Amino acid sequence: YTSQPREVVLDCGPYVDRSGLSSRLQAELDEALLFLNDCNIPFSREDRGPTFISKQILGDCRAVLRVLGPWCADKAAGIMVRELQKYIKHEQEELNRKFLLFTDTILRKVHALCEEHFSPASLDLKFVTPKVLRLLEILHEYKPLERQQFESVEWYNNRNQDNYVSWSDSEDEDEDEEVEAKERPEANFPSPFTNILCGIIFVERRYTAVVLNRLIKEAGKQDPELAYISSNFITGHSIGKNQPRNKQMEVEFRKQEEVLRKFRAHETNLLIATSIVEEGVDIPKCNLVVRFDLPGEYRSYVQSKGRARAPVSNYIMLADSERTKSFEDDLTTYKAIEKILRNKCSKSVEVGEFEAEQSLDDDNLLPPYVLRSEDGGPRVTINTAIGHINRYCARLPSDPFTHLAPKCKTVETGDGRFQSTLFLPINSPLRVPVKGPVMNCSRLAEKAVALVCCEKLHKIGELDDHLMPVGKETVKYEEELDLHDEEETNVPGRPGSTKRRQCYPKAIPECLQDSYALPELTYFLYVIGMVLTTPLPDELNFRRRKLYPPEDTSRCFGILTAKPIPRIPHFPVYTRSGEVTISIELRKSGFTLSSAQLDLITRMHQYIFSHILRLEKPALEFKPTLADSAYCVLPLNVVGDSDTLDMDFMFMEDIEKSEARTGIPTTKYTKQNPFTFKLEDYQDAVIIPRYRNFDQPHRFYVADVYTDLTPLSKFPSPEYETFAEYYKTKYNLDLSNLNQPLLDVDHTSSR
Repeated sequence: YTSQPREVVLDCGPYVDRSGLSSRLQAELDEALLFLNDCNIPFSREDRGPTFISKQILGDCRAVLRVLGPWCADKAAGIMVRELQKYIKHEQEELNRKFLLFTDTILRKVHALCEEHFSPASLDLKFVTPKVLRLLEILHEYKPLERQQFESVEWYNNRNQDNYVSWSDSEDEDEDEEVEAKERPEANFPSPFTNILCGIIFVERRYTAVVLNRLIKEAGKQDPELAYISSNFITGHSIGKNQPRNKQMEVEFRKQEEVLRKFRAHETNLLIATSIVEEGVDIPKCNLVVRFDLPGEYRSYVQSKGRARAPVSNYIMLADSERTKSFEDDLTTYKAIEKILRNKCSKSVEVGEFEAEQSLDDDNLLPPYVLRSEDGGPRVTINTAIGHINRYCARLPSDPFTHLAPKCKTVETGDGRFQSTLFLPINSPLRVPVKGPVMNCSRLAEKAVALVCCEKLHKIGELDDHLMPVGKETVKYEEELDLHDEEETNVPGRPGSTKRRQCYPKAIPECLQDSYALPELTYFLYVIGMVLTTPLPDELNFRRRKLYPPEDTSRCFGILTAKPIPRIPHFPVYTRSGEVTISIELRKSGFTLSSAQLDLITRMHQYIFSHILRLEKPALEFKPTLADSAYCVLPLNVVGDSDTLDMDFMFMEDIEKSEARTGIPTTKYTKQNPFTFKLEDYQDAVIIPRYRNFDQPHRFYVADVYTDLTPLSKFPSPEYETFAEYYKTKYNLDLSNLNQPLLDVDHTSSR
């Protein structure tokens, strides 16, 4: 009923302050805190006092000094100074601001004193406490035996991966997970991968976690024996289920979620945590749990020990010499409480008897899904099915901002009974809603549909023959155990990883196959409708650019094909102006075109993709009639006085004759033949700087013309005096017209 790791209490001994630095820092912080405590300043009961933040920060710094030593106190002071700047910046009250500045001065003094004794750039173990040294010794013991097998920082362990992760918030489903864990017997043999670290270090304070993580990272850089450690920290800072979240708290919450995700995926193998991880957070079975700060109560002791659930695991408590004796007495009490509770649980009497019988009865309502009939063979019962579904959904690929969870809808049938339908996340191959049998109550209906879903997932190969999710952890675990033969291929890397590049068959929609507009055919013309549905808000329009809704102009793009395109829903495209909604609508069909018109359309299509979007690569050839997917993109415009859109052949002919196709003239301007600026030529224009990127010059859109600036105006940075000097120095250009206005331009990307 509880984990049974090997428990060790280590007496770390006293810290010997040979340099006197620790005593000096202690005295400085004690004196500052004494001063703050002596300040008797009246304030309303609802407000925090003006010295509240200062006391909290200096108290935390003193705690880090006592627990970790001067090196860590220096690092903590640096972090605190940066955080203090935010408080100082936003503090309105002058008195409060003075206390914050006082605290800032004390922390900077701590840093200056530390700099006199050691270099902050590297870890000096003479300035850390014996408890830290003892921790590093423990971590040395967990160095992998065969390092060459594990070249990445992803560490995988044999953790009997039942109830590995549950994303459920339901108490009923959590109970189902526990029932499953009890039904499946633990393996009696040590894991072959117990030398691979998966550990948690529990500390009391947030700053202790942050700084200890930094210390371990520094130790890994200096000591090759500790280089295998990939650590991170989680403090629960700004995490609260019921409290309202502002933007900063939301960012912090996302960071903590990402830390947990990496630890679950074994991308990090050591987590430094406050009590937030003692309970209520799903993490892997650990083979090392260290109580850096001793547990202060039985609840903390048993919950942190419960994280050491690997078959071979250690629960190590680090004690200072002055606390060892008193903690031994506490530990004796904890053991006695645990023994009483264990005896109570093993008898299965009175408390929970009704629920146990009810769960047993539930198993008789629907037969379990059994893979092998022998005793102890893999099976899913009506009481364990929800746990399997939760675990499966948690293993589906997702980014750190997405939490995949199943959705269950239960409806009451006409006869007063209930039926549930289960919807799995969209990236599960089982996309059809799963209907369960009709049951007497909604709770049983939800369990029953989960059981049916487990059977379907196993049959389509989403659950393996141990009824575990076939996910990336499973693949990696199988690789380590050599459970399958290596695929014969010369492509490097593991299947599914970024190191493995493979070719996949490319599917072309039938409506776009052999659909290029050829002579003597009838055609379909579609309009690509564009409407600016959500303009860019002013706070994001930093340069105050004018927005151009595409629907304000009569000209747009169209698609010409020889086959009809099925109706497709509208979809969004995000441009510089904001969110634009795209629609594909049929304009006309059954018409013909002459060979000259088709040639003009083909040349325009090639011009768009080769010269404007620059998608033509050296290995590509423009042969649209031979392409698997072929259609033409062309400009449309309103015809005459009507509102009807049609192909804009006049515009296509203008493009053919334009300088963009025929080549930009290379006029040489001199003092005798100066350049003449015409405002109408540059309004709403696209320009190309000919003096750079000759092979593929960039295009810029003219957003504004600054008539109040000239090449002789002051340059925005001190490197150059004027714009004229900038062009002369950088590009060796002599400007022939020093009175011309300047252009404000935006870069046009190929997107």
